[in-house]
Amino acid sequence: MLLQNNGEIIKLRYGKKETFAMNEILPKIGAPLKIITSETLNNIYLLDPETKRLIIIAKDGKVLAQYRSDKFTELSDFVVKEKEKTVYLLNGSQIFKLSL
Repeated sequence: MLLQNNGEIIKLRYGKKETFAMNEILPKIGAPLKIITSETLNNIYLLDPETKRLIIIAKDGKVLAQYRSDKFTELSDFVVKEKEKTVYLLNGSQIFKLSL
């Protein structure tokens, strides 16, 4: 998966672009910073610091959850531990732990 500046997600398989239809996300994605997924992860995780949230999307394009907080003022990175049902968000010098 590749993340465009406008929030569009591009799906690649063996180096070729495939169709990826994603449900509409509201509010719209502002300035996405990072996307994480892999064959071992069940979902796609998208960090959008501009709208102060982490978005979780199923691999079929359905939006599963959005975690937003006014405390997310300097989101810059995150780590997903799906088996532990946990996401760690780096916010400036703070680390937030989210339970999935």
